[in-house]
Amino acid sequence: MSFLQGENSDIDFTFGIITSGDENAMFRVGEIINSIDRQKMPKNQIIIVGGTDLYSEQALANINTDPNFSVEYIPFDETVKKAWITKKKNLITQHAKHENIVYMHDYLYFYDNWYKNFVYFGTDWDLCMNAVVNTNGKRYRDWVTWDHPNIHPVTRQVTSNKVEWTQTEPWCPDGRIWEGGGTLMPYDYTGNHMYISGTYWVAKKHVMEAEPLNEDLCHSDAEDVEWSLRVRDKYKYVMNENSMVKLLNFKPLDATWFHFLGREKKW
Repeated sequence: MSFLQGENSDIDFTFGIITSGDENAMFRVGEIINSIDRQKMPKNQIIIVGGTDLYSEQALANINTDPNFSVEYIPFDETVKKAWITKKKNLITQHAKHENIVYMHDYLYFYDNWYKNFVYFGTDWDLCMNAVVNTNGKRYRDWVTWDHPNIHPVTRQVTSNKVEWTQTEPWCPDGRIWEGGGTLMPYDYTGNHMYISGTYWVAKKHVMEAEPLNEDLCHSDAEDVEWSLRVRDKYKYVMNENSMVKLLNFKPLDATWFHFLGREKKW
């Protein structure tokens, strides 16, 4: 069941967090869990996937004292396939108890009013993006186009037939375009040609069951591009800019970006 903006019904979320199980993973995941706890949601589920020994059974028992605040840990053998994030994210879908699922890496956390603003926004969507803020206060990869016809496919520069920027972006006045990949769009842009970054997104469980991530692909194989091109014209994809998440550590837009145009596709 979906409800429209302003109807103010409670929303049950599953939060899926993928991690690598490195020495700082528990700190990062802990920051995320604390930010979810501060939402004061009536019910939620947290699924952590990654590493093999992050949480013992006793540690989970100590966390899971509130029946409406559930944390599940799925150990993952990181040696089977390097950076197999598609498998991790599909495991989140399989274990999710709720229809509304947040997919995220372990380097973001939630603003305190994230849930309150989502309740106001409503659930009339299939796929949803939130504002993703870098540590410098500018936008990271959130509302993004991949192949907009008015943006040159190689230089990523806006062509003479310019895109109409109808909204002033306080976080990104001059950084909408980054090398080798997507283009940050104004939050009121409602066209197609969109790309859903694997960093963070929200989706309905039935959508992810119908269109799982391609497990033949790993990190840096443009797995999120391949998935985006499959789903973007089939489902209702919307922007909820008032529910915001922030990076725990600064990430340049193009620092680890897959140079898609200069590399052979795997799909």
